[in-house]
Amino acid sequence: MITFTRTTADHILQLRHQVLRPGLPIAEVISPEDQDQETRHYGALNQQGEVICCVPSFSQPGTGMLRGDLEQW
Repeated sequence: MITFTRTTADHILQLRHQVLRPGLPIAEVISPEDQDQETRHYGALNQQGEVICCVPSFSQPGTGMLRGDLEQW
């Protein structure tokens, strides 16, 4: 069973690091917008409570460190 929930940036950082910037310092996946009051983070958790998918929602379009990563795909 997979559970979808609102979460925090801190809770999804490990997965974000493993997928987007493996081999680099974890600081490379921290976005200034992560702590913005308007930013929302959502995660899919497996039965063990591990984050297996994450989605950030930034208040301003085109902001956040993920923008460049998505454009490169």
